[in-house]
Amino acid sequence: MTSQSGLFRFDGVHFDQSLSKRLPSQMVKGIFVDADGSLWLGYFYGGVSHVVGDRIDTYRDGLPLGTVFAFARTPDGTLWVASTGGLARLVHGAWHTVGADVGYSGRPLRDMSQSADGRLWITTTANEYLVLATGAARFEPVDRATILTQLWGLPPSTDQRLLDLVSTPFVDSAGALWLPSMTGLQRYRWTKGKDQPPTKEEFDKADGLTDTIPSGFFEDRESNVWVATALGIDQFRENRITPHEVDERLFMPTVAFDSDGVGWAGTMWGAFRLTPESTPLPELGQYFSCVTRDRLGNVWMAGQSGVFHIVHGEISKIAGPPTAPSEAIKYQSIAVDGKGAVWVALAGLGLFRRDGTQWTRLTTLAGLPTTHLTRLVGDAAGNLWVAFGDGHLVRMDGASVVLFDTSSGLDVGAVADMALDRANALVGGEQGLAQMIHGRFHPVRGRGEHVFSGISGLVQLRSGEVWMQADEGIVRIPSEDMRLVAVRPEYEVNYEVFDAEDGLIGKADKVRPLPSLVEGQDDRVWITTTREVASVNTRRLVRNLRPAKPAVMTVLAGGVLYRASDDMTLPAHTRNIRIDFGAPTLTMPTRTTFQAKLAGVDDRWQELGIRREAFYTNLGPGEYRFDLRVTNEDGRTSALDKPLVLHIAPAFYQTLAFRIGAGILAIALIVSLYQWRLALVSQKARIRLEERERIARELHDTLLQGAQALLYAVESVVRAESIDETARPILTRTLGSAREVVAEGRSRVRDLRQDCSDADCPLESYLEFLEDTGEGGFDAITIEGRIRRLKVERGQEVVAIIREALQNAVSHSRATIIRLHIRYGRMKLAIFVEDNGQGLPGDLLAGRRLDGHWGITGMRERASRLGGMLRLRSTAEQGTSVRLTVPARRIYRRRSR
Repeated sequence: MTSQSGLFRFDGVHFDQSLSKRLPSQMVKGIFVDADGSLWLGYFYGGVSHVVGDRIDTYRDGLPLGTVFAFARTPDGTLWVASTGGLARLVHGAWHTVGADVGYSGRPLRDMSQSADGRLWITTTANEYLVLATGAARFEPVDRATILTQLWGLPPSTDQRLLDLVSTPFVDSAGALWLPSMTGLQRYRWTKGKDQPPTKEEFDKADGLTDTIPSGFFEDRESNVWVATALGIDQFRENRITPHEVDERLFMPTVAFDSDGVGWAGTMWGAFRLTPESTPLPELGQYFSCVTRDRLGNVWMAGQSGVFHIVHGEISKIAGPPTAPSEAIKYQSIAVDGKGAVWVALAGLGLFRRDGTQWTRLTTLAGLPTTHLTRLVGDAAGNLWVAFGDGHLVRMDGASVVLFDTSSGLDVGAVADMALDRANALVGGEQGLAQMIHGRFHPVRGRGEHVFSGISGLVQLRSGEVWMQADEGIVRIPSEDMRLVAVRPEYEVNYEVFDAEDGLIGKADKVRPLPSLVEGQDDRVWITTTREVASVNTRRLVRNLRPAKPAVMTVLAGGVLYRASDDMTLPAHTRNIRIDFGAPTLTMPTRTTFQAKLAGVDDRWQELGIRREAFYTNLGPGEYRFDLRVTNEDGRTSALDKPLVLHIAPAFYQTLAFRIGAGILAIALIVSLYQWRLALVSQKARIRLEERERIARELHDTLLQGAQALLYAVESVVRAESIDETARPILTRTLGSAREVVAEGRSRVRDLRQDCSDADCPLESYLEFLEDTGEGGFDAITIEGRIRRLKVERGQEVVAIIREALQNAVSHSRATIIRLHIRYGRMKLAIFVEDNGQGLPGDLLAGRRLDGHWGITGMRERASRLGGMLRLRSTAEQGTSVRLTVPARRIYRRRSR
């Protein structure tokens, strides 16, 4: 829209002036959207701008002087511009002012318009009317009548005096004429035919008009009419709910329609016949609170003056129940049963039946008090249905009375209305909607387990479609969904809501009068609220069949606002972004919803509701594709022509080359650390080995060599013939002890020189070593399983335990047979040492230290360090048994790879 304050873009929610700030002038008058979507703008002080995307081209040469107010493109492709100073056209990219060469006098122009067939019409300030026919080279003069009928599409009978009010009248697509008036706005509609006088409507500030002086008219593609005033812009659109003028004092109305299609309304201030002018019926009195139609199509009304029966327009009066004074009577509901008896419910007084001329009071019904009834309804079969305030419902068929409550599935609270004349009875109340299927009620819920609460009126049309007035507004449930509910009671129905956006004014009272929704002629549903009577044409619901076209406007990243383009690159370190978008939905923008998806972040569409911005956080470098869908108020969906592509540039440390280099560096560092650790371990092992070898050498070169020399000397003495025979046994024992010392020394040297890095190091090597030193003598050695290499130090612990067991068997058990069994299991290593001796002494079994040995205690300590288990059994009859088990992970070396 244009103004003297600049150019504004309005999408139904937001005004955007960002383009205006880039124009050479803010005084914009004329605007034209070309076929390619580009904009042509004309200025108050002359000149034209062409806006194509982000590019703005401005022209002044070749244009006539004055304010540029209109553009038009004729079918031959020529673009024309009109200003107060003359007429010009665009030829080969340059503007050329025209005049007599095209049949135009050159006088100042007042208007330029184009008809639907492509003809171009101009009007000068001297009231010259000219038309350029399609394909013609010159304008031809025409009279005002031709302008009236062929350009504006008005009937020839239109009063010419109406057109004197404005130089250029506005005619909308429905053929209605819009004119300014002294107090606001006038609209003329030829609803009865072009040859009949039009219907005149007037709008002023009391109707919501922002100002009484309209300055411009516009009709959008959704057929909404917009009126600009000095104080704002006003929208006129066709509502789905049409108000009906009854009386300016209208309050608490209730309506019903007879078999002739005539509507009758009762209100607090009187009764009315619902003709186009709503005829009042003052003779009927006031304070009407219930109106109904019986199964014969006659209307019944109850108010302060009594009960009235209307048959084909004839009204007869029936005296009400003889109770308290008439002004205190509040009729809650009225109905007629199949026998013609009239039933009324009086607030606080109970239920009354009139059969013939007498009224009978029923204080109880089905065992329930009748003091708080909410609704009486007579169905097509002649049954009377009575609803109680506590949620009970009674059906009366002659003498038969059937009670429905929660045990029957009925759980809707106080029943306000019923729809009983279709396949399955429907009941609506304060806590929901229920349908009777095979004699039992089932709740009817909307999608997402929605409960229709606060129902005050309920209608089911012949098609099966359901309408009701509830807390949400006016609710419509399609007939196909109601058919599905009849087959599958748990089915959740689709529904749509009509509210103030659709023309609904106010809400209905939920106590009285009831119902707030009734069916009229031709499936028209009539609605009553506390201050309005209105209707919905269910056969012709106004639908917006034009899907909105979404567009992305800006992207906010790092505090910088970027204009959206097809392919955008955002700076490195961008983590959080905001994407602003919209869609020009001018009819009901508050019901326009959006769904967005950012490829690379979202795996499905995200529901944004009516929000027109999307936020994304913790983004990394890479490409993202933003897609957008918009759905209008009638479910029409449209998407972006192509997604918005966003590139977030990587920082140097986020590039692939940097990551590869960092990975190589990390691997090199790990390898270096491993090699350093390996060298350190090798160095420690080498130092330890060298120390062991040094000690072994010293033992061999000193202690063992000296002991060996001592042995030789003693042995030479023992063998000498001159030795005293009494000393020979002593020397022999000394020689034996010396041999044992040498053997022990050799064993320790062998241990010290054992190569801990020896890959062969199985248990059998240790056994061979024991045999070599002469310490053991097993009668039987057996090996079971695949031989596994042992961890050296722990293997030595195992050998020490075997040696201790062998020593015990020889020294203490006095065994003659000793067996060793080795089992290399997958999960554990098991060692068995068994003998046939006399068993071990009790002190030894108890773990006491004997003869300088730690005995059993040492064996158990070694087994504990190994993480294994040692079991020892010893008896005089069966000998001694030692069993050692060590977990495989604790004793086996890992296999080489």
